[in-house]
Amino acid sequence: MRDRRLPHGTSGFAFFSEVLLTGMVLFVLSLPLVTLVPALAAGAGHLRRHLEARPDSLAELWADVRRALRSGGWLVSLGLLALLLVLDLNSAVAAGGALPGGTLVRVVSAAVAACAVVVVLRAAGSWSRERHWGANLRAAAAASTADLAGSVLLLSAVLLCGVMVWMLTPLLLVVPGLLCLAVVGVEYRAGGRR
Repeated sequence: MRDRRLPHGTSGFAFFSEVLLTGMVLFVLSLPLVTLVPALAAGAGHLRRHLEARPDSLAELWADVRRALRSGGWLVSLGLLALLLVLDLNSAVAAGGALPGGTLVRVVSAAVAACAVVVVLRAAGSWSRERHWGANLRAAAAASTADLAGSVLLLSAVLLCGVMVWMLTPLLLVVPGLLCLAVVGVEYRAGGRR
């Protein structure tokens, strides 16, 4: 059996184990929920460094989480969580029949939620220490519309992670790593990183 190598000499199994380990670390880091987006940004950077054969220690991951938090990542997390909560409430009220045109309200709420999640995932994936989150979100929104196929792939990854957790709840431990893998994969696919 041949040992398949990823770019820069990383074996496929070593990378898979790095994704799982990253997912477990990010799960713990994102438990306060306010740290969710900064943890995803740091995780994507960690996996990117691993693929590019650069130093990728857990200390570097922790330093990235702290930098992402200080640069306003916690505000992005709070904003995303508040938006998703409002959209969920919207859908619940529409499903109860209290709003005219409830079906349309539910469809629009789901579409807005999907777009918000994709934009935030792209922003987390392209976050760097030199860039503030406001500029990052604007660039991610532009990238989401410019690369619709990548956006559909990210949304598919989110839905697939949801199905995995629905089927087997303990997989919630590795889902952040899988989302970071999807973000980095979409970046490489689009040619943003070489």
